[in-house]
Amino acid sequence: MMVLTQDLNASSFFKKEQPLITVVSGLPRSGTSMMMRMLAAAGMHHLSDNHRISDESNPNGYFEYSGVDRMAKGDHQWLENAVGKVVKVVSAKLQYLPENYNYKIIFMQRELHEVVTSQRLMLEREGKPADFDDSEMAGVFADHLVKVKAWLANQVNMDVIYLNYYEVLASAGHNLAHLPPFLGRSLDLDSMTTTIDPDLYRNRYNAVLSAAPQACDRRPS
Repeated sequence: MMVLTQDLNASSFFKKEQPLITVVSGLPRSGTSMMMRMLAAAGMHHLSDNHRISDESNPNGYFEYSGVDRMAKGDHQWLENAVGKVVKVVSAKLQYLPENYNYKIIFMQRELHEVVTSQRLMLEREGKPADFDDSEMAGVFADHLVKVKAWLANQVNMDVIYLNYYEVLASAGHNLAHLPPFLGRSLDLDSMTTTIDPDLYRNRYNAVLSAAPQACDRRPS
């Protein structure tokens, strides 16, 4: 089960007067930049700036917006510019999204050993110390995801769909078909698919490579 949505469609509880923002989220190195690029190719306007430029770790760009880092300090004014657009907010910062907006959240998931390895290599490329144990860090991420998903399930202004990084790469057409009805808008799925570069799927974990795509489920994992 790799395409997941909450059992209760949060959009039915949305406050009609509140504006809607689309969010791409997940752990860092889980495919969030890839999904942002795909949505941009599909015709969605995105909110991003040049505060983090493309590099060897993300040659196609990070699609980040500097205002996201300021939310913890109470700066939410920039969100006015995100209405009707898509913005990337990593999972640790979802808690800072204000309640006076409705959110459609595309949450990217990736095998945690791949996430940890990718983060380690990214830090090494940047000349920064990666002084953590990979297994322990994977455990920290697993615990974080459990808490974030439980929190999201209780947010009536947030509707969430979970997509798996590997399966988007392996069977993009099948998985991406869930996005237009979830977002309530048309998307150029063919253009989304053409942005996928399998050569950028690095740091593969053997268990993932042997996994076959599974059926769609509507229950949060």
